[in-house]
Amino acid sequence: MLSTWRTLPFLLVVLLVSGVNLLSGQHPHEQIYTMEDGLPSLDLNGLYFSVDGSIWANYVSGEFLSRYDGTKWTIIRFSELGLPSGMSMVTEDKHGLWLYKQEPNEVTLVRFQNEASWKKYSLPGGYICTFNPSDPSLIVLDRLGKAYTYSEIEDAFISNTNYQLHSPPKEGLTVSGYRYWFNSSTPTWSFWEGSTKYAGAERDHHWHLVEQTGISFSINGYVCQYYIDRENLYLSDSISERPIQIRTLAGQSLVPQRLVSIKPWAPSGQIRQPAVVVKNPLTNVLSLYTLDSLGQADEILSHVRHDHVYNFAQDKHGNWWYATASGIVRTNPAITVFDTRNPSMVTGLQVIGEDEEGLIWIGGYDGNGGFARWDGHEFSYFSPVENDARVLPGFFSGPDSYQYYFMANKGLFAIGHGLASTLTDQEGQLIHGYYLHPLSTGEVGMGLVKNGLGLGRLNEGKLTHFRTIGMDKGMSLINVQTLAEDRRGRIWMGRLNQGLAIYDPARDTAVTWPRTPATPNSIGALSTCVDREGTLWLGAHNGLYRLPSPEAFNYLQDDPRTHLEHIPLPGHDTSRVSVIHEVIPRYRHRAGTLFQTAIWPPDIHLAIWRRIARRRHRTKCRPPRLRRKIVDRDRKRCPIHRYGPACF
Repeated sequence: MLSTWRTLPFLLVVLLVSGVNLLSGQHPHEQIYTMEDGLPSLDLNGLYFSVDGSIWANYVSGEFLSRYDGTKWTIIRFSELGLPSGMSMVTEDKHGLWLYKQEPNEVTLVRFQNEASWKKYSLPGGYICTFNPSDPSLIVLDRLGKAYTYSEIEDAFISNTNYQLHSPPKEGLTVSGYRYWFNSSTPTWSFWEGSTKYAGAERDHHWHLVEQTGISFSINGYVCQYYIDRENLYLSDSISERPIQIRTLAGQSLVPQRLVSIKPWAPSGQIRQPAVVVKNPLTNVLSLYTLDSLGQADEILSHVRHDHVYNFAQDKHGNWWYATASGIVRTNPAITVFDTRNPSMVTGLQVIGEDEEGLIWIGGYDGNGGFARWDGHEFSYFSPVENDARVLPGFFSGPDSYQYYFMANKGLFAIGHGLASTLTDQEGQLIHGYYLHPLSTGEVGMGLVKNGLGLGRLNEGKLTHFRTIGMDKGMSLINVQTLAEDRRGRIWMGRLNQGLAIYDPARDTAVTWPRTPATPNSIGALSTCVDREGTLWLGAHNGLYRLPSPEAFNYLQDDPRTHLEHIPLPGHDTSRVSVIHEVIPRYRHRAGTLFQTAIWPPDIHLAIWRRIARRRHRTKCRPPRLRRKIVDRDRKRCPIHRYGPACF
């Protein structure tokens, strides 16, 4: 119910970006970077994230790198630095960021420390450059598998017996790669013999080899791999194989499209993990699922673009990045965006609320109005009247299972038990307003039309004991568009073109800070909210503002406009924020998921920031027969159900 709504510590906003082509009208937020944003080319070859959070992109031409520092892209041209073209990124360790180029007669290594420090090293042809992600440290392997690591004291590569091969895997095979999977203590090596590729792991000086047709990993010295055959996904080892079925929560089978490696964010370095891009044959939507050593799949990203290339990597903020034929995509799976391409979505969004059953009600003002109701999976449309059901921002769910809201030209409405009815005051007059908010005193605060602030109580579905706070109390906001209550019971109010006001019940006094052309820094608010930490949020005419601990603010002496912190909003238009709320769905299968919302015109969209309790678990198995044992970081057992391990 609305009385329990509080804003999350993180703000959910509508991110107005172009380039999204989805069928359902429901998708994660995306931002795409193209040559207009500073990329030198769209022929991308890969992405890498350095420890400081910078994003590096290299290109098929090999002529340059691009570096994104969170604000802008910078192009680094190898020719201007006297470096060969075609350099690839290997890893980043305490010595810097390492790039290399492998040629038949020479291997070139470059160490990058900052824009003014590039150091070049030359090694004999046939050497392989790789890294140990647990450090992460650069490792160089010669043709015989002998390992070398960089020494800053000697400024050279010296022998290191910790990483080298202890015995040859097979006569005639040459080392071509090296990697870890699943944080295993045993590395997986890649070997070539003619056109055949093998994956192998060394166990007690004996090699376990499999012919590599997909993505391989090792467990306790045994090699397993995922591969796709005729649109079917398999997990195999040297003894047996089994099909892996990936389904949606609704039971729809998904078709594997391509195996990829993903790099979840880790402060000590990015460790690659196997994943698969799958397609829903009903919607043609692509999704990304991570794969573990037990054959379990978990969706981490929906609505992957069809022109994606190469692999996926995560930054320290939780965004996933990947390259496409049309640019670099940054997508945040924690933000779900709904738009009017969904046929059940209303337009001109004015209100977001939640009823006792956990349904999310989204009211619209444009067109015929009405509500889009969301059950966590899909939308349905509802209109309480046949014509002109335009909904205004006021909405709350009362203790008697009724939902109350204002409708344009029709006053205060109530929906409950399958019926919709109009409420009146004690004189039988319609109550016209913009906003409703239950207060800690048991009263209902109402932003009224031409009457300032209204206070009343609900009794058996009817509003009683109605009173107004107007000019005689210092309230000069004639039309109150929004209101919120701080921890001292003081009511903060606003209207876009009239300014801000506060009403203190203890003094029965209101103070108004008008918005006028003569006051350049004046603020008009469309929406208000006090979050669970007590912070006041304002959706204003030029973005978002917040005031920590508003209950401590001395409104008799200070001007809140000089104390409000401005929060810039992303997107092309940050002129108006019209809704800020938190919704806590009550469905058991969505437990642990919190929703916070904000919307703004003129491109009316709705976005929901979902803060999900992530599952934390490690997997252990003993090939060739996998042992089903899942524990979390605290070594606690986690029950397993049809949707995966339930570790929170």
